[in-house]
Formats: sequence, structure tokens, C-alpha cells
Amino acid sequence: MENKLLEIKAAITAALAAVGLFLGWKGVLALAWALVMCIDYITGSAAAIKAKEWSSKVAREGIWHKLGMIVVVATVFIVDMIMDVSIPNIPLLNISWPDPLCPLIL
Repeated sequence: MENKLLEIKAAITAALAAVGLFLGWKGVLALAWALVMCIDYITGSAAAIKAKEWSSKVAREGIWHKLGMIVVVATVFIVDMIMDVSIPNIPLLNISWPDPLCPLIL
């Protein structure tokens, strides 16, 4: 049993390392944010089921809210990428853009 737990921990660590390698620290931050959103939905649904107040209408509203948050984060991520490409090519501005928006929004 202890070996199986060690294998699971190693698999999770390898997956997070791969995400960090391919997406960088912002990708890991976005993954953590998505995980927290999933946990929020699951715990909210579980609490509603326990209280016998679960409603598909309320669940849909929660999903729409989370989709809205995903759209906002995706938009900010795209703006950061555009600024990364644009700022160095506009020498008159003489500013740096250290991708401040996406981590702030996340």
C-alpha cells in the first residue's frame, strides 16, 4: 500500500513538473486556479445535496459564472501575450511588460 501511495505521489509530481516545463509558472498558477474552481463547484454541490437544496438552475448559474471567469482569464492571458510581442517592437514607448495582468487576475 505504501508503494502504491509513493507511485501516486510521483505521478502527480511528474505531471505538475511537465505542466511547469511546458507552460511555465503562469501555467502552474492557471492549473491551480482551475483546480480550486473545480473544488469549489464540487463542495458547493455536496453542501447543497446534504442540505437537500440542490437545484439544477442554481448549478447552471454557478457553471455560467465559472465560464465567465474562464473567459476573463483567457482574455487577460491573450492581452499579456499581445503586449509581450508588441512592446519590444515599439521603440518609442521604451517600457517593459513583465506580464503583470494574468497573475493579478488569477
